[in-house]
Amino acid sequence: MEAWFHLSGYVNSHNMRLWNADKLHFYIETPLRPQKNRVWADVSRRRIVGPIFFNGTLNAKRYRLEILTTYINVHGDE
Repeated sequence: MEAWFHLSGYVNSHNMRLWNADKLHFYIETPLRPQKNRVWADVSRRRIVGPIFFNGTLNAKRYRLEILTTYINVHGDE
């Protein structure tokens, strides 16, 4: 299970844009990508592993090091 939690309070929200045809000279600057954190957890009938919180990019190398290592260490003793 994974989810994006935005620091503004939204969960898995989509980017929104507001277009104003009447006042083209007026605009509100908003970040293209809002601040957010990724949360990972393993939920099974035997146990719950996590949550593990991530800031920044979660690439394949980081996924293997942080998530799979934790998962294998917990489930390896079964």
